[in-house]
Amino acid sequence: MTIPIEPRTPRLYHGGVGSAAPVTFTALGGFAVVCAATATMLVGAVISTSAGAPLMVTAMISQLAMLAVPIAATRWTGLSLAAIGLARPAAGRFVAAAVLIGASAWYLNMRLVSVLPVPHEDDQLLALIDRPSLVVVLLAVAVAPAICEEVLFRGVLARAFASRFALPLAVVLAALVFAGYHFRVVQLLPTFTLGLGLGWLAIRARSAVPGMLAHLLNNAIALVVARDEVPAISSALASHPTVALVGFAILTVLGLALIGGRRQ
Repeated sequence: MTIPIEPRTPRLYHGGVGSAAPVTFTALGGFAVVCAATATMLVGAVISTSAGAPLMVTAMISQLAMLAVPIAATRWTGLSLAAIGLARPAAGRFVAAAVLIGASAWYLNMRLVSVLPVPHEDDQLLALIDRPSLVVVLLAVAVAPAICEEVLFRGVLARAFASRFALPLAVVLAALVFAGYHFRVVQLLPTFTLGLGLGWLAIRARSAVPGMLAHLLNNAIALVVARDEVPAISSALASHPTVALVGFAILTVLGLALIGGRRQ
């Protein structure tokens, strides 16, 4: 366990579960970091919007403002970047799990949303992601969230909760906070289910990096399909929905199985 010299806020962090786990935030400290980061993101969004920045630029600026908070918290407490999940995964299988989950969970959640009795707001959402170029949308809706949200909700929050609660409860609590952060009703259940898998992944891998990869793939593929950038993919999914559902479900289960394998 790494203990910083002359700690300034000793109650904000402590050793993780197990001697090999890096020092991380306490459950309360991690939640405080998330609250501060979310407030900073909102302030960044208001300032960017007031300055007339385009929506996608505003999204990127607010995400980066949010990321600055956990990084600053490590400096303030004397922790290393490993405390926010910026560390090498405990084993290579977690990267493979991230690829499998990221490449498949988007479709399962899309099918889940399609049967929910909630307002989908599809027209508004599609208008937002269709107007800018694909590169800009990917940067704002896939790359930035994959890095910033994984650091905050998995690197900090899920792992902080795991230092206080049993793993299942820590994963569920972090996923609930992650779902609430997305505000829109139609996103609550998909972000919750995705948060369950990514939270478990981050805790077992002792790193937020695999989750970044999974999150990036999840959002990027969903965007490409939603914009119909590759018509052949959209056509195949529409023509064979049952095969697609079974195939993507198998990939997700395989990814989860890799996460749940024997500890290193």
